[in-house]
Amino acid sequence: DSKLNSMEDLVNAYKADQNGTAIGGGSVPGSMDHLVAAMTIKAAGEDPTALKYIPYDAGGKAMAALLSGEIKALSTGFSEAVALAKQGEVKILGV
Repeated sequence: DSKLNSMEDLVNAYKADQNGTAIGGGSVPGSMDHLVAAMTIKAAGEDPTALKYIPYDAGGKAMAALLSGEIKALSTGFSEAVALAKQGEVKILGV
């Protein structure tokens, strides 16, 4: 179970260990998933170009990476995560 329970937790984890706080998405670098993650990091006062974004070629693969712990967070559409959140499999930290 992830210790990240809020966006503040994610930002603090990122500030403490940028390289160890990989954020994934179901699309290529420069895509909406990547840009949303980078804008979140920028809003937290950090350098968005330092973000370790890991692209996956599909949302399902990205979700599997989150569930396995390969990535710390996933930037994705709400509809892709809500069912797993209702089951207690993932936590939605922001919308």
